[in-house]
Amino acid sequence: METKKYIFIDTFAFNQLTKEKYKRFFKWINNNHLIIILSAFQLVEIYNPNHEIGDRITRIIDLLLDCDFVITDQEKIKRIEEMSYPKVNKHLPIVSTKTRILNRLSMEDQRLILEKLFTGELENVGIPLKLWVKKYIPLKNSWAKDVDLIIQNAKNTNVYNKKESFIESLDMRLCNNIGKIKEKLDDGVLLEKINKKILDKLNIILKRHDTWRMRGIHLSSLMFWQDYLKDKKPIQKSDIGDLYHSMLIPYCNIAIVDNSRYDTCDKLKYEIEKYIETKILNKKEILKII
Repeated sequence: METKKYIFIDTFAFNQLTKEKYKRFFKWINNNHLIIILSAFQLVEIYNPNHEIGDRITRIIDLLLDCDFVITDQEKIKRIEEMSYPKVNKHLPIVSTKTRILNRLSMEDQRLILEKLFTGELENVGIPLKLWVKKYIPLKNSWAKDVDLIIQNAKNTNVYNKKESFIESLDMRLCNNIGKIKEKLDDGVLLEKINKKILDKLNIILKRHDTWRMRGIHLSSLMFWQDYLKDKKPIQKSDIGDLYHSMLIPYCNIAIVDNSRYDTCDKLKYEIEKYIETKILNKKEILKII
């Protein structure tokens, strides 16, 4: 079976590379048999509750009509990476596909259906966009406060100036269960009904220090460390999108990101290349190729 080749295009790059003068980008994607990854968080960023289909969405729809795509959810990535650990998960969890959404529809109907993709009306094909909006918008709005809490907790637990310890701690925090059990054990709470499988995973982490095996989670933590602890970057609530999108990068052959994220990845290049092979490009780099 042929291995699927994925490309992730962040929201900024979508806005730029779908303009008329970049139509060769569409052809390049198809010539290289690449499948576009759309994420839940990305759909939330583009979501238009007023059912107005402006120029940006129209251009993105043009791309999706021309090229193959799948939809995933970062929460599913976190969940499957935690469940798979200590094995490395290499399979992108898929929420829906172009085939499932547009199967046997005329081109005109396909465009109408893709318009609904961005207005939250495709729950019947497994895309609960309105539910994702309710989940992710509060996270975005509380991001600055959450970052401050993470940094303060790092200082309180003496890992703020210890890069590897901080990143491992954040990796566990991003898991659905491992971090919660670690926190309770650190607080001296006796867990009556502790999940042995999760406790075993925690013990392996504390022995091996190999949370990099949860590749999407780990890359997000690396970028958090670089942005906020190393570079002391001012916190903006839009940053959460970049960090959530980074969870997709290990599952791609190519990831196209904005200049800020590209610079962060470049600073972490040596560490990233230890465990993923994705080509991370910005607009300038991709235009050289196509």
